[in-house]
Amino acid sequence: MGAFAKRTLLTVIIGVIWLLFCPGVTAESNRSLQKQTELGIGLRVGGSLQHYRNMCVLFKIYFISDKFFDGLRKKETRNGLEFSRGDTTYQNFPDHLIVDVEATVYKCSINSGEIEHPSYGEGLMSDPSFVANWNGRSSDDLRPAPLLSTVQKHQSPSLRWNYFLELSPKNIRLTDTLGIEISLRLGTARFQLSANLAQ
Repeated sequence: MGAFAKRTLLTVIIGVIWLLFCPGVTAESNRSLQKQTELGIGLRVGGSLQHYRNMCVLFKIYFISDKFFDGLRKKETRNGLEFSRGDTTYQNFPDHLIVDVEATVYKCSINSGEIEHPSYGEGLMSDPSFVANWNGRSSDDLRPAPLLSTVQKHQSPSLRWNYFLELSPKNIRLTDTLGIEISLRLGTARFQLSANLAQ
């Protein structure tokens, strides 16, 4: 047997083993997007890297509602995207939702041997303001998402910030997108973020 045939056979064997012993790939990848918080299990639903001058801000967005998002599965059907857990199908968000906007700030370019100061970015990330909207399937389907409360958490010294936004998304479809505008330094820095379970 030639070298090419051996490599091909080995690839097939590895593939078979993977399928036999790793059937829950979707579930595992879904769990990798989760994080445990004091408010419940958060599911990562968005993120982006933003720039302000020489600062880079890595945003990650999580939806939290007790255990609602734990084990929630999505699949494409003839009628569109469907969300379920076990035998139960869900169409709308729970009545109470916490959105965790996690931000890690650092210098976009660091010289060799330079160490980031733990308080770096405090002037930018302190006391932001937020505006949120729900976006439906069409561009005309735009609804305000009033924030019931906003809590900022930051352990100094640290480069990470968490902003917990409380919403009441009653009758909002799980397929809708949450658009978030974050304003920093009294509006001198603005970032547009989005979060969607369908991604």
